[in-house]
Amino acid sequence: MAAWPKATKNPTHKVFITALLSGPYSDLAGLKQIIRTDFPTGDHPAVHGSVIAMDDRTRPSTTPVTTFVLPADLPPGYYDLTLIWEDGNGGTGDPHNIVRVGTP
Repeated sequence: MAAWPKATKNPTHKVFITALLSGPYSDLAGLKQIIRTDFPTGDHPAVHGSVIAMDDRTRPSTTPVTTFVLPADLPPGYYDLTLIWEDGNGGTGDPHNIVRVGTP
C-alpha cells in the first residue's frame, strides 16, 4: 500500500476571505496605471471589509458577503477592491477590481 504525503497544512479546510478598499484615485486611467505597475494599496488609505470564514468542502447556506463601513468623510473617487483568501497553504490576492465611491 502506498502512503501519500499530506498535501495540505490545513486539515480543517477553513478558508478566510478578506476585502480591502484602497484609494481614492482621481480618475479611472490613473487607477488602471497603478494596477498595471504596482500593488494599488501604496500610500492610499484603506477601508477593511468584514472577514468571511467558511469551509472549502461545504457549500455555504447563504451567499458570502463582505460588508464595508465607509467613513462619512471618505473622499469620492475610484478605489481598488482587493480580495485576499487564505486557506492555510498561503494567501492569494485579486487586486484588479475597481469601485467608484461618491455621486455620479
